[in-house]
Amino acid sequence: MNSEFYETIEEIKVYQKKQTTLSFVRMAASIITLIIIVAVMIIIVPKALNTMEHFNATLSNMDIMVSDAGEIVSSVKNAAGSENGLNSENMEELTEAIQKINSIDFDRLNESINNLADVVSGLSRLTGFFGR
Repeated sequence: MNSEFYETIEEIKVYQKKQTTLSFVRMAASIITLIIIVAVMIIIVPKALNTMEHFNATLSNMDIMVSDAGEIVSSVKNAAGSENGLNSENMEELTEAIQKINSIDFDRLNESINNLADVVSGLSRLTGFFGR
């Protein structure tokens, strides 16, 4: 009977050692996972914020250009819709509208569109990364 008691005690010790080892493995895996999550957040969050800033800047530039285009269109409508025909005032408005059209910075517009495309592609890669 005594030997059975000692065998049971030994089995309990072996079981406890296995449990202790398993607990250390779980703890190490948890710490490694935490380190990976923190590292990913340190890397991705600033990039995402930078991308959003570029996106906002591009949208602001496009808003300015759209409002300029709206002014041009309203000037042309006012000039063309006048009942008096093309008198000197209408000619001035048309000239002003044409000057506004010519003053549009198409290079800046193209640059803004390209920046917007870059931002959108960056966001799609970022959302694709999280969507996996």
